[in-house]
Amino acid sequence: MKILLIIISFCFLVSCSQQAQIQSQTEVQKTLVEDIEKPEIDKTLEKLSKPSEKIQLPEVKKIGEFALIRNSETKNEKGWMIPPYKNAEIKMGFENEPQIGEKVTVVPLHIKLEPFQLKISKVTKTKNSGCIENKGKEFFWAVELEAITDKEILEVKPVSNYKDQMPFGVFVIYPSVEFAKSLDKSFVSKTILPKNLSLKRVKTAIDLDNDSKPDLLSVNFCCGEPEKESVEKCPYLCQKYYRKTAGVWEIFDIQDIQEIC
Repeated sequence: MKILLIIISFCFLVSCSQQAQIQSQTEVQKTLVEDIEKPEIDKTLEKLSKPSEKIQLPEVKKIGEFALIRNSETKNEKGWMIPPYKNAEIKMGFENEPQIGEKVTVVPLHIKLEPFQLKISKVTKTKNSGCIENKGKEFFWAVELEAITDKEILEVKPVSNYKDQMPFGVFVIYPSVEFAKSLDKSFVSKTILPKNLSLKRVKTAIDLDNDSKPDLLSVNFCCGEPEKESVEKCPYLCQKYYRKTAGVWEIFDIQDIQEIC
């Protein structure tokens, strides 16, 4: 009888130990999942380096101007999200498939914020509706970047002509680069622009090698009238990107811009 009691007691202890171990493992797994899903509040953005002299010009595969969109739990009477914002996001369309985890460089435009790096968090092959930048192609890669929770981004006031939910535009460079900055028009002159391109038509100029001269340019133009100087009354807007390689400007990309589809 004593032996039987000892055996029962031993089995009970083993069973309790196993249950405790399973419960402990479950709690650890739950904690790991929560850590993955829980956003890092006020996560500090990864800023670029600040070289003291000119550096080697990097190779880029994709550039473009996009909107930074802030997300909130609250909307106004017009349906726009309003403060307090919980995060911000940037969505893009790529011609070729990038890899999740790769980084891009984000240059805030017309606002006093430093360029920063973000990882690609999601890539989805998407059928083209004809209303995005890769118009004319059957499919494109919809790319999402990791959510931004940096307080500086979520609380900054929008620049002129921008809404609070979309406070400023960004220039995105893929893959990420060591250095990049947006140049004021005072650093851009007719003599350093591509042939037949007037200074008036330059929308954005980006320096990639720290020599205070543009290496990337974006230019808006009327799709049906590419030589027209003003784009104020364009029925359909296009955007042209230039890249400088070995001192020579080349057209890097041409994209359609259609705000309402």
